Amino acid sequence: MRALEERFRSRTRVAIATDGSFDKGVAAWAACLENVEFGGPVTTEDQSAFAAEVKAIDFVLTAAAKLGKADAAYTGKELVLMIDS
Repeated sequence: MRALEERFRSRTRVAIATDGSFDKGVAAWAACLENVEFGGPVTTEDQSAFAAEVKAIDFVLTAAAKLGKADAAYTGKELVLMIDS
């Protein structure tokens, strides 16, 4: 998640919005960091908006954790998640 890496390098706080949706039997997730968007389908059996929201949150937290482990420069930063579920 290069966009997250770039924001954390220049800021102490980064805000990301997440969303999950469900339509016609298919769930999908998204995460938005300013003008950069990430997303995809829910690949588990639970096809619900809630499962999609959880997938988006997991995506963001996993990416942030990897940054923190890879470089000490990213520790002590604040990640703000905006979640509507």
